[in-house]
Amino acid sequence: MQVRCLLTKVVCAALLVPLLTAQDKQQKIVTLEQQVQEHLQQQQPQLAIPLLREIVSLDPKNVNGQANLGVLLFFQDKFADAIPPLRAALSDQPNLWRIEALLGIAEKRTGDSRGAQSRLEQAFANVDDPKIKLQAGLELAMRSRPTETAWHATRPHLGRREGDHAHRSHEEGPSPKRAIARSPTESTASRRVTTSSVWSG
Repeated sequence: MQVRCLLTKVVCAALLVPLLTAQDKQQKIVTLEQQVQEHLQQQQPQLAIPLLREIVSLDPKNVNGQANLGVLLFFQDKFADAIPPLRAALSDQPNLWRIEALLGIAEKRTGDSRGAQSRLEQAFANVDDPKIKLQAGLELAMRSRPTETAWHATRPHLGRREGDHAHRSHEEGPSPKRAIARSPTESTASRRVTTSSVWSG
């Protein structure tokens, strides 16, 4: 009888461990998101990036974390680093057309012109942001010249208001999860942060 009770306690404890771990993990993510928000409000995206990396390591399906990480890396010109999280965000929510456009640009900047072409065409046809649409169109027009000239020449046009484009709710389909931050640019004045919904187009 004592053995049976002992076994029952062991089984119950074993069942509770994953639940506690999941709760702890979610609380850790919430804490990290708050820290990310604070760093971005203080215009310190370089400090937010490692925290976002930790968030997506804890929860690879966290669309907001993946999207925000990719956007921050993209606007620091770290195109190769931005590609994996941007792809991860799109794999879970394919209708994020602004993310699609940024991914296409990043792929082109890193030499994957063929892969970037189809992404940019889709983004250009669907994105509703005029500045992102302009950049996607310029990238498509420059497809025979895989240099960074177009990006650096037109970045001021994306520029300051790009920092004002948050991860907004997609007009079609179900409401996405809440995001952490807006995408920063190189302009300090433009790195204003709010909490809003995921990038879409």
